[in-house]
Amino acid sequence: MKKALLLLPITLLFYACPPLPQHIYEKVEYKAITRGSSESIVIEIGNKIRADLLYSKNSSEKEKRTLSKKKSLELFDILRYIDLSQIDQLEVPSKKHQYDGALVTTIEITTKGGTYRSVTFDHDNPPKELKPLNDYLLSLAQ
Repeated sequence: MKKALLLLPITLLFYACPPLPQHIYEKVEYKAITRGSSESIVIEIGNKIRADLLYSKNSSEKEKRTLSKKKSLELFDILRYIDLSQIDQLEVPSKKHQYDGALVTTIEITTKGGTYRSVTFDHDNPPKELKPLNDYLLSLAQ
């Protein structure tokens, strides 16, 4: 009887906790391009809580580092609020990128179920649904 009571909290812990979100995502890519300038942020997510970030600007400068557990979990928290099935149909607030007034930007999210690419948007004015992710990715690159 005592063993059963001891195993009950452990069993509830395993069944009550949702699976870790990082196992869903494989890669997040931010690409911003215009004539003479480009910026790329690629985050590779393995079967771990930490993710690897590769940042490059103008196709030459590359910086690679591992995100801390805290930063990785913040990323997963932002990603879970994005409806991936609608990411390519979001409404963009401005279209300066159509006449070189802003960098043409896309965000691509790869999961175990497929790859989801956003609509093109101005790098400084993303759709409201992508703003938290856009701002977070840019903050990681600094």
